[in-house]
Amino acid sequence: MSNTIETDTPLGQDGPDAAPPKTGLAAAGKCPVRVLGRRDGFYFFLSPRGEYRALRYKDLSALGVDSLFEGQEVWLRTAFPRYGKAREGEEAPVTGYQAATAARWLMAECAAAGFFDPAAALRGASVWLDEIRKRRGGREVVDRGLLIHHGDGLIRVSSGEGAFPAIPREGGALLSIETFPPGLVRSDAEGRMQVYPALPAESRPGSVAAKPEAMAELLDFLGRWNWLQPLNAPTLLLGWIACGVICGVLRWRPHIWVVGGAGSGKSELERLLSRLLASTVLRLSAPTEASVRQQLGASARAVMIDEIEPSELNMRAREVVELARLASTDRQAPTARGGLGGVATLFHVRACFYLTSILHAPLAPQDASRITVLELGELPEPVPAADAGEAQPFRELVERMAALGPGLRARMIYGWARLEANLDQYAEAFARAGRKARLADQYGTLLAAAWTLLSDQVVGSEQADREVAMLREGEILPDPASEGGPQRCLNHLLSTPIEETQASGHRLSGTVTVAVWKNHEDNTYRDALALCGLRVVKRPPEDPRGGFELWVANDHRGLRRLYADSHWREGVWAQELKRLPGAHAGTAPQRIGGVKVRYTAVPCELIGRPWGEDGDGPDGNGVDGGGAGEDML
Repeated sequence: MSNTIETDTPLGQDGPDAAPPKTGLAAAGKCPVRVLGRRDGFYFFLSPRGEYRALRYKDLSALGVDSLFEGQEVWLRTAFPRYGKAREGEEAPVTGYQAATAARWLMAECAAAGFFDPAAALRGASVWLDEIRKRRGGREVVDRGLLIHHGDGLIRVSSGEGAFPAIPREGGALLSIETFPPGLVRSDAEGRMQVYPALPAESRPGSVAAKPEAMAELLDFLGRWNWLQPLNAPTLLLGWIACGVICGVLRWRPHIWVVGGAGSGKSELERLLSRLLASTVLRLSAPTEASVRQQLGASARAVMIDEIEPSELNMRAREVVELARLASTDRQAPTARGGLGGVATLFHVRACFYLTSILHAPLAPQDASRITVLELGELPEPVPAADAGEAQPFRELVERMAALGPGLRARMIYGWARLEANLDQYAEAFARAGRKARLADQYGTLLAAAWTLLSDQVVGSEQADREVAMLREGEILPDPASEGGPQRCLNHLLSTPIEETQASGHRLSGTVTVAVWKNHEDNTYRDALALCGLRVVKRPPEDPRGGFELWVANDHRGLRRLYADSHWREGVWAQELKRLPGAHAGTAPQRIGGVKVRYTAVPCELIGRPWGEDGDGPDGNGVDGGGAGEDML
């Protein structure tokens, strides 16, 4: 069947006299079921009302075909008639349809349509980027728009000129609107099929976008909570709300974890955010990873999860964090899970997660750069007013802010072009500040989305630089030492306790850092370091840097014991340490701890001295606990 855009699907009417006089496929006309294709023994369709169906051949029984056609039998009885016994002098009446013949025809049509990939083609409820090729003025152009899939229909918003206007017109009214019924099938600018199936109805954006003043008032209200990072938390939270509106079109989807104890207003805040996003948000309490994934399906939306407390025996928090990691971007391959009959199921997870708990689970470096942790202190009673004027009751203010939801969603959709420009500005600001690209993805997206709501203008470079600087001042960025895997691996080694008993019977104790520097200066701790698979080697006199290198064996029983309970066990430490700046692999095996092994050389510049230049530490014996590291950010 053709893959051209079809937006109308006529439905037949059944009744006692519904059988037409002519039968056969030619007489039946267009099939009310849309054939999409097949893959791995599944056949894919859209029902007459646009619902997505994935069926196996066993499902295409008489009842299965009836279900697929949603009870509309006129086309089936016309195309594949089943005749009853004819009376004398009369034609045989059509008493039904041949289900097996209809099923074979449907499977053949799916085969002719080719392979269909649900993970890539399906577009559930969300706001999606829509790029289609059109002829304008005798030339082909790509018309960029946004498709808002609200379940029982679609709205396409664009300027009609291939891009969105940067500043709202006529009070922010949404212009150039087209509407489509559910079940839209079209090709994007690259010719890839996209399918928007019918789903339960969801909230639509307002017809008029909110004004910047209303968004500033909402930002001020978010600041009424007792944030432990008051300089940044309200703005980042406003940015997350904005991202939740347009989750399907974002290149990077940021996540937030709000932690706070009893009396912090955490639940009230979660309810406010969910009301701003209305039915477009998925709210869950203590779910499993599989349930979140199944509830999301092909949709892209904000997901709010409450009560995701960490514990040693509770794996749910870790699984949800891993799911949030996968949801951050579409730049990675789809995730696979085992399916029926040994056939893997592929899926994309597209969501902006909002997690809440009293405490948050430890975050691995790859998660700390994807999930921004915001902390709440206990709210005073009563909640203070935003200014010196008479304060409104808090719940009345919540109702007033929640009413901004439709206008906020419309403003974010209408301001998509500003968001794209703002994203570029913040990316450049992070680059000027010498920050990592991953931080620009996470925090730049949050800041750009917040600014898109707060202003009709694109953010200037000076303003972007100030906001990036405020992130460091507000202590909101992840710790560089915990962010870099190589540095964390080295810190794990250098902070390990070590001791040595001298011939005199005197016992020396400290960390590996202490042992390394003491060995360099007076040859103590040599045997203890050797037992750990470590060796301190002075640089040759001709090396202008002076100092030494720490040789770390690539495979040694002592290091296996030291890294046994870490991510770097079984020799993985050698791979990680080689990534440190200035570190390098040894040119040939060397004797370390009594055996010849290959090794990784770590420069002394990466191993911080555990005492001052005078050799006296805080405890009077030259030891202050040791430590390594330079700022690796």
